[in-house]
Amino acid sequence: MLKTRVISACVFVPVILLAVFFGGWIFAALILAIAVLGGYEFGKMAEVNDFTFLPWIYYPSAAVIIVLAQLFAKTPGVVIAAVFLAFAAFMVLFILGKFELDEIALNVTAVVYIPLTLSTAVLIRSGLGDGRYLLYLLLLIEWLTDSGAYFIGSALGRHKLMPRVSPNKSVEGAVGGVAAAVLAALILNVFTGLLPYGYIIVVAVLVSVAGQLGDLCESAVKRWAGVKDSGNLIPGHGGVLDRFDSMFFASPLLYLLVTVYAALF
Repeated sequence: MLKTRVISACVFVPVILLAVFFGGWIFAALILAIAVLGGYEFGKMAEVNDFTFLPWIYYPSAAVIIVLAQLFAKTPGVVIAAVFLAFAAFMVLFILGKFELDEIALNVTAVVYIPLTLSTAVLIRSGLGDGRYLLYLLLLIEWLTDSGAYFIGSALGRHKLMPRVSPNKSVEGAVGGVAAAVLAALILNVFTGLLPYGYIIVVAVLVSVAGQLGDLCESAVKRWAGVKDSGNLIPGHGGVLDRFDSMFFASPLLYLLVTVYAALF
């Protein structure tokens, strides 16, 4: 399993890093592809529980949100407006009696959970001055959190973190993941000078924790659907949601932390 994960990483990581490097529509296209594939996996899991997934609203909504994020990266309120339009479309269907409220809630959740949260990565890359390096920071934190949690948890894990949701995760692994993320962020900051060292430690800790919460959230969704993986697109990693679940929480938080810091200082 570890060998397969490493081989997959060697294929996909350069693609992601290059997309971040070039930015613009290349990176936006990558994010849209993740949102589309993630939505497909989410829809399949919803159908397991006999919920109706509405692809003819989800996919156009995802496209509009990501495109607007790229076009208006410095005025992200436009993206929020697009989400409200999608929500209005869902509620019209409810008013017309086409779908039950719980099915509408699930579809709204899909739009917010995947394309809206991912759009913040586009906002970071295209809307912030150091967007390229901030995304490298985000990826480094998430990847090192994942690796640190895996190796520390395997070696020292004794106390279960949340056994009902993800029985293999341990408190020791979670702490090890945060420690690895902080170390990686500090090393990157030596070369980039992105943020003051004290603040980048705060950012690394919070973003690492947010990423782990995103992982747990996706694990809870999989348990709700009764599946082990969200898909099988990425050998050794499962589906797109399995690989990018931490981004759904970590990217919005990093965007918030950086914009708040820029506004205050």
